[in-house]
Amino acid sequence: MTQRAGGDHYGDVIVRVSGLEYAVDGRLILEDINFDVREGEIFGIMGMSGSGKSTTLRCLMGLIQPSAGTIEIDGEVITGQSEDDLNSARIKMGMCFQMAALFDSMTVHENVAFGLKRHTKLSKDEIAGRVAENLAIVGLTGFEDYMPADLSGGMRKRVGIARAMIMHPKILLYDEPTSGLDPITAGQINGLILRLRQEFGTTSIVVTHEVDRLFAIADRVMMIDERTVTACGTPEELFRSDNERVRAFVAGDMYGPTDMCLTGPQGPG
Repeated sequence: MTQRAGGDHYGDVIVRVSGLEYAVDGRLILEDINFDVREGEIFGIMGMSGSGKSTTLRCLMGLIQPSAGTIEIDGEVITGQSEDDLNSARIKMGMCFQMAALFDSMTVHENVAFGLKRHTKLSKDEIAGRVAENLAIVGLTGFEDYMPADLSGGMRKRVGIARAMIMHPKILLYDEPTSGLDPITAGQINGLILRLRQEFGTTSIVVTHEVDRLFAIADRVMMIDERTVTACGTPEELFRSDNERVRAFVAGDMYGPTDMCLTGPQGPG
């Protein structure tokens, strides 16, 4: 096991990505992406808009298939699998989308219960109990009958997290979890990510361009730049990086390397 700051420990590798490549119409979006994530780790993926962060997340979830390379989730290689075979791996993961992606026509209860109704044979009372339990974890007890339109942005994101947690996944994937939120609400979301690790041992992979918020919770962070991995290490190691582009991005220095400022998007986030 690998020691983490504060005396805690990671478990075994639960996500392993090797030689990942993704192309659209012959144009490379991702190239030679390699990393692993250990059980209980909060692993960050950062980079400029269009660098391929969200594309990496969609590959991990099996929403898109890479052009080359392998992805292993909890010992199971998911690349090249059929949609039916992918479902067994997806059950181990929960996805928290950037805009929460709630069903507008469903109540909070119905949104959170969606996975249970679709994938289990639990009774109505059992489902109601699980929904109440998960809403309590994210601090939304009493909001079961609200519609998404009646909620703030931060509340919608917390509903999205409750829905992602409902199947008790080992891994939670977050796409820009604090984007567009005020500092207090963003801090609450960060606190929730930490709490899920502490109470349930949840492994989290967090994709964002918000460096300060990511560094406040992440054990390790990988930076994607110009389609590939530029750096990977603890926040402290990235602060001290010898790579000028990494230092400029971490510092939020718009007057850093000129080529970074002028480089256009490589493709989807």
